[in-house]
Amino acid sequence: MKKILSLLFGLCLMAGCSSSKLESISLSCDDTQIKKGETITIEVTTDPEDFTLSEESFHVTNKGKVKVDGDEVTFTAKKRGEYQITASQDGVSSNTLIITVEKSDEKEEDPTVEEEEKDEPVVDAKDHEDLEDDTSSQQPDADEPKKEDSSQDGTVISWSQSDPLTVEETIEHGDLLEKSGQSIWLSGDLPQTIKEDQGEMILYDDTHSLYISIYDPNHLIDFGGGKAMIVGPLTKTESGYQIEVEKAYML
Repeated sequence: MKKILSLLFGLCLMAGCSSSKLESISLSCDDTQIKKGETITIEVTTDPEDFTLSEESFHVTNKGKVKVDGDEVTFTAKKRGEYQITASQDGVSSNTLIITVEKSDEKEEDPTVEEEEKDEPVVDAKDHEDLEDDTSSQQPDADEPKKEDSSQDGTVISWSQSDPLTVEETIEHGDLLEKSGQSIWLSGDLPQTIKEDQGEMILYDDTHSLYISIYDPNHLIDFGGGKAMIVGPLTKTESGYQIEVEKAYML
């Protein structure tokens, strides 16, 4: 009888330990339209329920701010526009929560995120040689992507967080992008496992006929098997092009 009780007790302990593994993350909020500067609470549901996410687990676009204080998770933004919030930890990713920030009631100049990006530089094929000599003013932070533009003087390659480069576009203009030295926004299909014959992580195009290799020295990518967006500089390798991961998001 004692042996049976001991066995049951041991099984209960094992069941309790296994339940601590994170299975799912869900994000929601009462209002997805807020005013500039307003703070809202994000409801975070995890399985198991008592699993706690760190502030580093949350990813938000366009410089929005997510703050974790104990069990409370809040979001606020200083500019109008659309913000996408996701959370990922231990290889588990949440749904994408979209928050629209509107102009506040105060009378003031209140540019949107997109309007702020109008003055950001683009890479012009005609002028790319000048970038090699003076790149200090042509290297915006990865958090400040460029808005699409066009030029009659030559080919223009531009990108933004809402309209990242594709794998095909990046390969086509790879030499120019590498010479610019700027961090690009790149989207593609991230497989669940590494490419065996390459021994490294890769980002496919939609047809899986083209790819760019991924260098992730800080191990920021903890997900796979779906669409992803990667931020970082591009370099040329013997086998093609490689992007170094500064930031990574699952779409």
